[in-house]
Amino acid sequence: MAVLNKMKSAEKPENRHWIHDLRWAMSSPFLMCPTASDQGVSMRPEVEACKISEEGSKSFEGEYAGHRVGYYFESLIHYWLKHVRKVELLAQGLQVVEEGRTLGELDFVFRDEEGCVNHWEVAVKFYLYCEDRKVKGSHYIGPNAQDTFELKRERIFAKQLPLSKEVFPEVSIRQAFVKGRVFYHPEAKKPDELPSGMRSDHLRGVWIHCSELPWLDEAGSDGLRRYHLIEKPHWLSPKCFSVRNSEPLSFQDLSKQLASHFSQLDHPVLLSVLQQEGDIWQEHERVFVAADDYPLVS
Repeated sequence: MAVLNKMKSAEKPENRHWIHDLRWAMSSPFLMCPTASDQGVSMRPEVEACKISEEGSKSFEGEYAGHRVGYYFESLIHYWLKHVRKVELLAQGLQVVEEGRTLGELDFVFRDEEGCVNHWEVAVKFYLYCEDRKVKGSHYIGPNAQDTFELKRERIFAKQLPLSKEVFPEVSIRQAFVKGRVFYHPEAKKPDELPSGMRSDHLRGVWIHCSELPWLDEAGSDGLRRYHLIEKPHWLSPKCFSVRNSEPLSFQDLSKQLASHFSQLDHPVLLSVLQQEGDIWQEHERVFVAADDYPLVS
């Protein structure tokens, strides 16, 4: 008989960017088709996130947010289901163990507003499209180059979603809730065909190697651009800052910080390219800057 183990607790977030991230989690385009056939999908984009109360905000900050982007995203979805949609949660972040062997984990099983039992596998993923390189047969490679879009797709549909069939036979709807973004190199030819299961309306960004950083300065030669290094876990929603209350990085300051980073570390850095619109610095582009040997797989 399968045994279910509870999800671990979380840390407090440092600020309330999470409200913008919650709206993004609910309303942004899907990266992965929710079902294998992508037919008859209704994932209920909601507007109720605008009604978050002070009490609800404290609840999230006290219980749900963590530092890791993936776990933070799951926490946002948990908050949405429990406090916004107020559905009946039957399982969340629960491991399935059979005869001492862990088979996997169910992200969310819940009874929806129509009484149907749903099983969702939830993830937020970021992939860099490498036109002339492949990792494990894929051109869509994660910041951690061991991760690819196709590997994640197969794991969700071949392993994770079928896992609930024995534990929750009453499940009638099984769906992948996968958001995220694909980053394309500015000099690469766009792919003629997307991988099976990738939505054509997915969010897009740009990626460059660190030695190609001058491209950013050339692209923003009007002098109105500034930059913000995006820290985990807030990789989700577009950034927006008051001109009076913030001092985004100039290109020169960005160059110094990235040079320091890549002299010690090799993981890609995510940044927001900002343009001034009145008294607001508004995100204009989302960019990953990767080490020059990316995607090196050891």
